[in-house]
Amino acid sequence: MLEVKLQHSGLDEMTRSVMGLGGLFARARRSAMGSVGWFVQQTLRNHLEYGPPEWQDLHDLTELFKKKGGTEVWALRSNRPRSPAVWLGKFSRYRVSSDGGLVQIDFGKSKKGKPGSFDPQIAPIARRIDQGETVQVTDKMRRKMAATKKATRGEHVVGINFFPLRKDTDSLDIPARPIFDPVFRKIEDEVTPLFARKFWASFDRYQFGGKKA
Repeated sequence: MLEVKLQHSGLDEMTRSVMGLGGLFARARRSAMGSVGWFVQQTLRNHLEYGPPEWQDLHDLTELFKKKGGTEVWALRSNRPRSPAVWLGKFSRYRVSSDGGLVQIDFGKSKKGKPGSFDPQIAPIARRIDQGETVQVTDKMRRKMAATKKATRGEHVVGINFFPLRKDTDSLDIPARPIFDPVFRKIEDEVTPLFARKFWASFDRYQFGGKKA
């Protein structure tokens, strides 16, 4: 999870002097932090859907096959995925605290227009992608990998279109593909100026009326 806290350092004196006030200032603070949350969420989604160059490429198996209907049956892919974690990007969500002092960014399934809701099943997957993991090979996994032979026609070439596991392979290492630290480095210098712009724009909107840009 990424957490962005409201920091007074870096803000101009006028903004700092009104940050703790209530009324329209409190509304503006929360609205501005919502804009920060959306910005970080979109940065996170882009990071996942396109994949940074330092990420290890997809394995040939993943590039060639996908699960059919979520089952153990393999099907040939029509298009190569843009990123090893392209599917995860659409689940990025943000949630602003009630006082507007904190925004959290993680993964969930909340619907558009609803408050960010984090999912206890999706979030751990992101942690495993971020940190990498070692998976122990089971008999079921061996059968599944051997079944790639059924998904292709013609000659079967090991490592090209057929991916059986060797008898002496007892574990598989999945490389770490960092998510949270790289995204934080991308956004850390932009958050404060973005907040300041959105804060005063929101305050003016609440005070004088008008629509959100």
